Amino acid sequence: MVGCPDGICQEETTAATTTTVQSTTTSIAIEETFLFILAENIYSGAPKLNYVISALGDFSEVREIATPDSELSYMGFLERSGFAVMNGQLYLFGGPSNDKMIAKLEDCRIEIIPQQLRFGFTSAYGSVLVLGDSALICFGQYESSSCESFDGSSSSIASASQFSHYYGCLANLNGYAVAVNGYVSKNVRKVEILRSFGWSELAEHPREIYKQSCVGVENGLLTLGGYEDSVGYYLKEVFLLRDDVWSAAGMLKEVNICELFKFS
Repeated sequence: MVGCPDGICQEETTAATTTTVQSTTTSIAIEETFLFILAENIYSGAPKLNYVISALGDFSEVREIATPDSELSYMGFLERSGFAVMNGQLYLFGGPSNDKMIAKLEDCRIEIIPQQLRFGFTSAYGSVLVLGDSALICFGQYESSSCESFDGSSSSIASASQFSHYYGCLANLNGYAVAVNGYVSKNVRKVEILRSFGWSELAEHPREIYKQSCVGVENGLLTLGGYEDSVGYYLKEVFLLRDDVWSAAGMLKEVNICELFKFS
């Protein structure tokens, strides 16, 4: 239409009627999710690589993050430490350089805080899970069944699990922590849930896997991949736990040994 390049006129008149159409422009603020990568591995000779990338992959930016010196010459300060984001603050826990260390990201530097973990922790063995305003830090040492809770200011001992879930994983199932599998044969299929009275068993996992990833989903929990000694390689299977019943949920396209993040 002449004079109406957008197809909407402020006042459009025909022989029969007169119709007024009001065009309103509304600005909608879209909050995008970003993933912050902190990579440090002196042992392999790889350089530090710290950057931010959007969940959609359409934005990335290198960030310079200063870290304290490592107490081990062959391993970076951040290597094999655990992490948690609570109330918008990034915290880091343990690692071989200082296994009881707690640090946090302040501006563009990592700072060690005075508080320490009750138990030593390395992410090579253990898992960290944020529940509400606290982080649950578990299984951080060889054959460990110990857990503690950190609320941003202090750490307290939490209930120890019945089985060791080192080389296993933690996930949020309807507001409760669930530990899945472990390395030792007696623990390899064991699944436990942490409630107010302590840990109790759930249905055993279908496969004898460890080093798998897991994540809570709506009314359920997924495990992805994992290594199975009996077959001698990493699996691609995805399993779903729902209503205390395990079922096959799909297959990964590729086998990867990595952290798993849930974007919501």
